[in-house]
Amino acid sequence: MISAPEVTQMDIIARLIEQLTTEDELVRIQAGEFLIQMGSAAVRPLIEALQNPRYSARPLIAAILGQIGDKRAVEPLIHALKDHDKLVRYHAALALGKLKDRRAIKPLIYALFDEMPPIGPDPLTGDLMTVRAAAAQALGELRAREAVLALKVLLTDEIRSVRRGAIQALGQIGTEEAIKVLSEAVWQEQDEALLEQMVRFIARSASTQTAEILQRISQSHPNEKTRQLAQVYLKELEPHPKPQLT
Repeated sequence: MISAPEVTQMDIIARLIEQLTTEDELVRIQAGEFLIQMGSAAVRPLIEALQNPRYSARPLIAAILGQIGDKRAVEPLIHALKDHDKLVRYHAALALGKLKDRRAIKPLIYALFDEMPPIGPDPLTGDLMTVRAAAAQALGELRAREAVLALKVLLTDEIRSVRRGAIQALGQIGTEEAIKVLSEAVWQEQDEALLEQMVRFIARSASTQTAEILQRISQSHPNEKTRQLAQVYLKELEPHPKPQLT
């Protein structure tokens, strides 16, 4: 009697990677979750799939590599930032933010100026997804001080999600230079939600100029809600008297 060939772990991984290309969304999601659970064992086959231009699920592969978090994926994901497929570039940028490896900082700064049009709306937020916004998000997660001046340029981008990503990144970086950039941009932004985001990052920063910046905003900003929010944060900064012992 001839026994059936033994199914190895690599056979299972190959089958799961193949399932990422199916049109059945549930099968794709489950395959991705299983690959993430496989962890480091799945990294090499996933990288090979990412580097195969004929493989249709490469954006999902990039996302899975970011979730696994193995540093072997850093260089292949950096290379993917220059891929012809903007969806691959988008997910590669987000994955590099999750991997938090400083080798990615310079390539991500270049990706801030990716000129391709938006991929489409985010299914959760409705914001337009762009490589620029994804790169900004990743640089924020990396706390990349080197990126402050490049992020400053994105604060005038016509796409809201790009400006939001730049604001988020500058707030996460949180240096004096980053907060100064936000304090200047708060006078040009028109979107109330983004203004609120800016003021919140300024108020929660460790900058020595926080109170002074908030004071100016509370007195002179043209948007009433922004002035009121700055006033709220100013009150929070006021020292509270210590209760006297009886």
